[in-house]
Amino acid sequence: MLFVRTFVAPSKIHGLGLFADEAISKGTLVSKWTRGWDVCFSAEDLQKLPPLAKDFVEHFGWLADDVWHISLDNSRYINHAIDHPNLEIAETGGMKANRDIRKGEELLENYETY
Repeated sequence: MLFVRTFVAPSKIHGLGLFADEAISKGTLVSKWTRGWDVCFSAEDLQKLPPLAKDFVEHFGWLADDVWHISLDNSRYINHAIDHPNLEIAETGGMKANRDIRKGEELLENYETY
C-alpha cells in the first residue's frame, strides 16, 4: 500500500513508472505490504487463473516462498535501478525514501535487495 501521493507516467527507464506527486523526505515510509489491501496467490491458485490474469500477476507481482504477491495500487509501477535507487527496504518492512525525493521524480528501487 502506498503512503505518499504518486502518479503513473512514461518512464525513461522502462515503459511506465511511478512518480512522486509530492516532495518526500528521507526516511519516509513510501509503501508497505498490507494484508487485505494487497493480494497473495499460491502457485496452485495462480495456475487456475485465466491466461491474461496469470500473465498480469507474473508481470507485476513477485514470488516469495512459493507465494505470488501483487499490490493493488500503483506501487506495482516502481521500476528497478541498480545504481541510484531512491527507495530502500525499511527496518519495519516496506520501502522508505533513502534520500529526499523531489515532486515529479521517478520512484526507483533495487529489486536485487529483496
